[in-house]
Amino acid sequence: MSSSSSPTLSVVIPSYLDVDATRLTVLRLLPQLQPHDELLVVDNGPFEDQATLRSALGQPGALQLLHCPTRGSYAARNLGAAQARGEILAFTDAGCLPTAGWLAAIRRHFAQRDEPRVTGPIRMSYAGGRPSICALVDERMHLHQQRYVGEGWAATANVAVRRVAFEAVGGFDPSLASGGDLEFGQRCSDAGLAIGWDERVAVEHEARATLSALLAKRRRVLAGLHLLQHRRQAGPDRPAPSRQTGPAAIPRRAPPEVGRLEAWAAACLYRAVRLHDRQYRRWLRVSKHFSKA
Repeated sequence: MSSSSSPTLSVVIPSYLDVDATRLTVLRLLPQLQPHDELLVVDNGPFEDQATLRSALGQPGALQLLHCPTRGSYAARNLGAAQARGEILAFTDAGCLPTAGWLAAIRRHFAQRDEPRVTGPIRMSYAGGRPSICALVDERMHLHQQRYVGEGWAATANVAVRRVAFEAVGGFDPSLASGGDLEFGQRCSDAGLAIGWDERVAVEHEARATLSALLAKRRRVLAGLHLLQHRRQAGPDRPAPSRQTGPAAIPRRAPPEVGRLEAWAAACLYRAVRLHDRQYRRWLRVSKHFSKA
C-alpha cells in the first residue's frame, strides 16, 4: 500500500488500429488521474503506426505509450500490466467511456474493502443517440456484466484487479484472441479471488451498429469459447468454473425503449444471428476434425 491513504492506480488500455477511439478514452481518463497514477496505452498494431497514435494522443506526463509486437489484446494487457507501477490495475478498452468518477470509485472500493477484484455496469450507448436494429441485438447478446460477475468473471471493458492477485494467477492468457477475460476470471475464482460489484464503477460502450461488426464479434466470441472448451477436454480434469452468487440485488441492464416495429425487427435479426451461431459452431467442429486428419 502506498504511503497515502488510498492505493495507486495504473490504467491499461490496449489499442489496435483505432486512433480516434483510443483518444476518446484517454481524454476521458486523464482528468481522473491522481499524481501517482498512470495511464498506459498499449499499441497492438504495426510499429510504424505508433507515430500516428502518439501524435493524436500527445504525451502528457501521466501517459505512457507502449508497443506490443505480439498480436492480441490479452498480450497487450499483460505487457501494460508488466510495465505498470500501480497497486491496482484498471482495465478498459479503446472507445469505452468510463464515467467521470470511475477511477475514484475504484480507488474508494479497494481502500474500503479487501476484495481482490471489482467491476461494475457496462452501459450501452448508441451512435446518433438511437439504436439501430443491429445495435439492439448487440445490446441483447453482449457485455452483460451483471450476469458475468455472478459467474465469477468480468469483461475487460470494465474491471480492476489488485496487482498481487493479477500476478498470483499469471495474468491473461496471451494466446487467446477472445475469451481471455472469461478464462482469467475462472482462474481467479479457482484461486478463491472474489470479485466485487460497485455501481459507481461504470463505463459506456458503444453498441455495434452494423451487421458486419455484429457478426465479426459473434465469430470472435464463438471461436474463443470453442478453443477454451477444446483445451478443457484435452487437458487435465478440472472442476466446473466456480459460480458466485454475488450481490443478490444487482439489477439487470434494461434494454432501450423502442417502437413495436423496431422490436419485432430486432427479434427477427436476433433469431437469424443465433442461426448463424449454430452454423459457425458446426463449422468450427468440422474444421477441428479435418485439422486432425
